[in-house]
Amino acid sequence: MHFLTDDELIAIHTTVMRRLGEEPQPLVRPDLLGSALARPIWAARYEGADLITQTARLGIGIARAHAFVDGNKRTAYEAMIFFLGINGVRLRDPGLMLAEIVEWAVFPEVSDDDAEARLAAALTDLQQPPA
Repeated sequence: MHFLTDDELIAIHTTVMRRLGEEPQPLVRPDLLGSALARPIWAARYEGADLITQTARLGIGIARAHAFVDGNKRTAYEAMIFFLGINGVRLRDPGLMLAEIVEWAVFPEVSDDDAEARLAAALTDLQQPPA
């Protein structure tokens, strides 16, 4: 199991922002970034969470942390896909579905449990069977 590092997430943020024609944004809350990156680790170690649940927690954590000045939800989206890929899971093209769930998940009235469940269900549906 490979868990993302701070440097990997900053590289993901830089890549996604440049791909969209924007400048990478400063990291303004490194402590919250660290907490977001620890969420899948805690889920795996203390709850025995599967990879999909770990991925959902990672995405929600990054999106809600607002560790960068801008681009947090976009970074969360790309980080989830990268995290799954580096751990051997490929997704079919999600279209806008995952992006819309990440957008919804950051609203304060959405609970962590609801956001995690909806995101995990979508990720499960999008998994490609192993080759």
